Amino acid sequence: MKKLIFIGASIIYAIVDCLIYLGLTLQCGLGPDSPITCNDNADRQAFSFAVGSFVFYAILSVGFWRYRSKSKS
Repeated sequence: MKKLIFIGASIIYAIVDCLIYLGLTLQCGLGPDSPITCNDNADRQAFSFAVGSFVFYAILSVGFWRYRSKSKS
């Protein structure tokens, strides 16, 4: 059961993470009239978010698998 919860939570996390990443990436638009400074800033924010979300996911995953259920003891 714990594996199914982990897989479901991972899928939900990935979907939310992708939506936020796309929002950061596309905040300035894709057209030729979008400002370069805005696009550079959005690229930096998106990269920082991607690295941060990976680290956060890794920490949560380790915490999830190391946590012992009280019903087993």
